[in-house]
Amino acid sequence: MASRQNVTDLEITREGLTTKVVRFSYQTPVAVELLEPVKRGDWLHPIGIYVTEQYHSPTTTKHVNQFVYHPSRADKGGSVQRVKPEILAALIGPAMDNIHLIQPGSRRG
Repeated sequence: MASRQNVTDLEITREGLTTKVVRFSYQTPVAVELLEPVKRGDWLHPIGIYVTEQYHSPTTTKHVNQFVYHPSRADKGGSVQRVKPEILAALIGPAMDNIHLIQPGSRRG
């Protein structure tokens, strides 16, 4: 998990391979890069980058743009889709229920 001030990227892996990268701004998930398709109900979400359509703040917009336009995603710029926050949470999956972000140096009690 990479973390800077108020922004955190979380890699979700399965069998040693990264399947998703999630960007949190403050403690809110605002973007996800799917590295494999995700099926939710009747929908199949293809590989690509999904960002929240909900506006939070200029800083959060900056965090989303830094994620989308990161050099590692340069070839995927055209596949960015804006989605509702609940769809973004569904794409991240059940792991969201067990994620609790803490600031470096602090402890959960």
